[in-house]
Amino acid sequence: MNGPFAWTVGGPQGSGVDTAANLFARAAAHAGYHVFGKREYYSNIMGKHSYYQVRIHPTEPVLASTNVSHMLATFDAETPMKHFRLLAEEGALIYDPKLLPTRIDALPNMESRVKKDIQAYLSERGRGDTLEDVLQDAADRGVRLYPVPYEEMYARLGKVLGIEDYARLSRTQNTMAVAASMAIMKFPVKYLVQALEEHFPGRRKIIEMNVRAAEVVVEYVRATFDDGYPYRLDPVQEVPASRIFLQGTQAVALGKIFGGLTLQSYYPISPATDESTFLEKHENIPIRRERAGENSCPTEGVVVVQTEDEIAAVTMATGAAIAGARAATATSGPGFCLM
Repeated sequence: MNGPFAWTVGGPQGSGVDTAANLFARAAAHAGYHVFGKREYYSNIMGKHSYYQVRIHPTEPVLASTNVSHMLATFDAETPMKHFRLLAEEGALIYDPKLLPTRIDALPNMESRVKKDIQAYLSERGRGDTLEDVLQDAADRGVRLYPVPYEEMYARLGKVLGIEDYARLSRTQNTMAVAASMAIMKFPVKYLVQALEEHFPGRRKIIEMNVRAAEVVVEYVRATFDDGYPYRLDPVQEVPASRIFLQGTQAVALGKIFGGLTLQSYYPISPATDESTFLEKHENIPIRRERAGENSCPTEGVVVVQTEDEIAAVTMATGAAIAGARAATATSGPGFCLM
């Protein structure tokens, strides 16, 4: 692959979309690719649609996302219905074949205006309103379809591990989606293993289960599909000795630290909590500043305080600033409205 490639994963909030995207991005980064991610989700804990696009390039930094994806990995019926028209020609769509009979009206979390838009699009083309109709339309436009029967994969994984707990086995679905994507692109699974070890540091049982899950799916994909998917994810041969992989929230936190932050208050709310917990882990990060005419001096550290609500967080930061501290708070949309 010589140019940019966009990979998207989607499913219900709480189904592991974020984890899947981070695994794919980390694996690509280990193989030498530049990565850039875009995360979209509702202000909802569980159930609503969420998706994450990871855009990669073998030689140049990626500075933006794109509407069009080359591969879409899905956990449910809603994701392919919402995104099938945004797949590139000769793109790939990974889906669970048991969901084919699902009708658009049967999706409880999809907005009515979106349902009407998709139904009108399909009706104009003389199609019905099931997932099977959606996939057929995508196939007619040149999109390659890859059915992955997740329940069969769980059964195979259970036999390998000697586990019969379906709920426990199904937690590997996000890893399976990433593994299927990589197998289609002939990408070495060892990079996914590295990503799993970083994402679940020290949690050997979880890592082992997910590695086995990846191996089961890779074996299935290689034995089932051989249609010459045009996009291959080959490791980059010449990679710089050092490269940073970080979330946007981590970049903001580092900017605050280097800017001289001394106090951060917050009340937990996604995704802003990620920034504050990162600051908590690096409250005493050693930083030395060189200024003209001054000696180098280390920072004094950051105090991070979790308050009882968003109003307390913003008033604490305001009071600290009035008292002379370089202070900040972090929140997200609903918390900002409350503040």
